[in-house]
Amino acid sequence: MERDKNHPSVIAWSLGNEAGDGQNLAAMAAWIHERDPSRPVHYEADRLARYVDIYGEMYRTPAVVHRIGQGRLRPGETFCPAVDGAGDPADDRRNGMPFVYTEFAHAMGNGPGGLAEYMRLCEQYPRVQGGFVWEWIDQGLRSSDALGRELFAYGGDFGEDLHDANYICDGLMFPDRTPSPGMLEYQKVIEPVVIEPSSSGRISIRNRYAFLDLSHLRFTWSVSQDGDPIADGRLSVPHVAAGECVDIPVPEAYGEGERWLTVQAELAEPTAWAPEGHVVAWGQIPPTATSAPTALTDTRAPAQSAGEHISLGPARFDRRTGRLVGLGDHRFDGPQLALWRAPTDNDLACAQGDARYWKDRGLDRLRHRTVSVDPRDAGLTVVVRSSAANSDSGYLSTYRWDTDGRRLRVRVHTEPFGYWPERADTFAEAMVDPDLPDEERKELLRRDKAPSLARIGLLRQLPEEWSQIQWFGAGPGEAYPDSRQAARIGRFHATVDELQTPYVRPQDNGSRADVRWAEITDRTGAGIRIEGEPLFSLARRWSDRHLAAARHQTDLAPEPLIYLYTDHVVHGVGSGAVGPGVLPQYRLDVRAADFAFILSTTAWTQRRSRPACAGRLSVRRVRRPCR
Repeated sequence: MERDKNHPSVIAWSLGNEAGDGQNLAAMAAWIHERDPSRPVHYEADRLARYVDIYGEMYRTPAVVHRIGQGRLRPGETFCPAVDGAGDPADDRRNGMPFVYTEFAHAMGNGPGGLAEYMRLCEQYPRVQGGFVWEWIDQGLRSSDALGRELFAYGGDFGEDLHDANYICDGLMFPDRTPSPGMLEYQKVIEPVVIEPSSSGRISIRNRYAFLDLSHLRFTWSVSQDGDPIADGRLSVPHVAAGECVDIPVPEAYGEGERWLTVQAELAEPTAWAPEGHVVAWGQIPPTATSAPTALTDTRAPAQSAGEHISLGPARFDRRTGRLVGLGDHRFDGPQLALWRAPTDNDLACAQGDARYWKDRGLDRLRHRTVSVDPRDAGLTVVVRSSAANSDSGYLSTYRWDTDGRRLRVRVHTEPFGYWPERADTFAEAMVDPDLPDEERKELLRRDKAPSLARIGLLRQLPEEWSQIQWFGAGPGEAYPDSRQAARIGRFHATVDELQTPYVRPQDNGSRADVRWAEITDRTGAGIRIEGEPLFSLARRWSDRHLAAARHQTDLAPEPLIYLYTDHVVHGVGSGAVGPGVLPQYRLDVRAADFAFILSTTAWTQRRSRPACAGRLSVRRVRRPCR
């Protein structure tokens, strides 16, 4: 304190980190208060805030932070250790103090999830402040394996007997200072400008800066139609003081299809930390109505048996198993029901026990037994039982295939059977806001402890040369149900290799969300198109079991095929490695599901004509209170 007391950048004093509690800490706080009464004192281990000025906690759930924000802590109530407390909240001094996320959102592997929920609480309750993510960077050491291949080493790679494995690889940056998807998610949820639809149908521009107006920024807009840009321009935004909001009209763009408006706030001039044009914030205004999912024509082709195959329009199925083995001139294998993923570091957390539950149910080793194959004039119906060896639980799936002669549709109904035991969830802290409407609260309480799945979707094995992927949906980076704020709707292209996120310890990654359609092709453009209801999609060159077994990226040897997942729904990621796991609203419980896709070869894909469009904008502003 004596060293730094004259630095104006020092705004508070901390007594330390995770150093316990007791009279020595109280004496330190008393000395600092006497020596420097101008600055507040913080120390997270003072759970009851007896001698500090800022109340802090680590890794509390959003439901608990909601209570803290409302000032409803009971005298003597603590969370670590868990003590109920008793009495009138008005008698607890913590309820009148600033509250800070001393640590939250542990950033180990794929995650953290739920950042948007925490940031909304900061906006809802001015006394709630955040947040200090643990931590900045993965502490992997650049090294090489026995074959000379470069990798980032962690605990156990140096022959030591006692270690914490990859536990120190828990940062928002990879060891080489490359931002992880978690960093991009955090950047998005703490943007200093919020751009979103207003209740009046306009664009809301909200200034989160505490002192700056927005005069250092310029605003641009662009409109896309079915993922293709069709119009753009400058947006005239009036003076917006710190903490203020303005509503401005939406640019008008004409045309058909699904149209999205994207507005960006960019630096108008270069600064010491970024060049001119650096994007400080962005937002998307969704269309009033999205395009209807593609449908087949009214004409239906019958299923016909021929030798070892059943033909249905452009498709060929194995007559014995009912598996799709070809479409047009292309050969591939699938689909198969998929319920598992290579566990993330957060999935492996002990408290919620998801990865352990999936392993015990054998979801990583499903066997698929065909129950029936029924070709009809209207199509083909295939029923498949999926379960692990020596397991009395699984899923029964009905695939109903039909075609209009050019495109192939599959409608899937899948439902659990057998005994699904309770999941041993020992996380004791409240995960559900008690103030929610009764039915919503009860449903979330049920989902919080219910048996879980990693995904409900379909897996296909495609030729290895189909390494090019184009999609219309959320991107360009990965997105999961609780970590999707940094993804925007658009049309994107990547190779299969570019879709992968190189977490230091390999684990599930690379999911793209809200995919309306995707084309998976070779370099000449030959391949297949999948479209229908918005889905999660990912592709990789190795199986999930291979991914789960790897310790380092160098352990991932490409196989001579592409694994393509098209998921109806997936489990969130959470931050359970330290702190709360997946919030109930993002958990995938064992349930029945219905979904449908349409497949076609890219040679048959019909490109829609794109009508000429124009942009028009007025700049009359509407001011309103900022909350």
